[in-house]
Amino acid sequence: MAKAPIERVAPFGRERGWRHVRLLSSGRNSYARDYNGEIDGMQMPMMNVFTRDGDSIRHFWGAEMLYAPTDPYQDPRSMGPVETAWNLFDLMPQGRGIDWHEQLLPRRRNAENGRQVDMWVRATLGCRKIDGNWRIIHDQESVPFDPATGQAQISLPPQ
Repeated sequence: MAKAPIERVAPFGRERGWRHVRLLSSGRNSYARDYNGEIDGMQMPMMNVFTRDGDSIRHFWGAEMLYAPTDPYQDPRSMGPVETAWNLFDLMPQGRGIDWHEQLLPRRRNAENGRQVDMWVRATLGCRKIDGNWRIIHDQESVPFDPATGQAQISLPPQ
């Protein structure tokens, strides 16, 4: 599910050879807001699982820990169920594969008020060799946020 219009989302998947992944857009509906993935127009890393029951599709699970307060000195943990899969990949002899790359990068962004903001972001790239050429199949940047306020902590130095 992406907020971008389906006219941008569909070609993105086709370029990466995603033939068996159903890509959807919430750009023209209230899905993200209805299922707690958007607050005051800000996209949140919310995960939802739906199941088919006969002719009906039902909401089965949502990552409710996104909005739960963290314990002292703990990171937000809303994606814990997904992190388990990455931990399993790390235990395999071949690991995650040579095609995953993570790094901490300095970035300069323009805030809505026009002010430039320097920040650190964690960037993750997933690549796959397709027809002899390396292609980016996953690209994500994230910043830490304060779970109490939902505000990005863009002034934190890397540790």
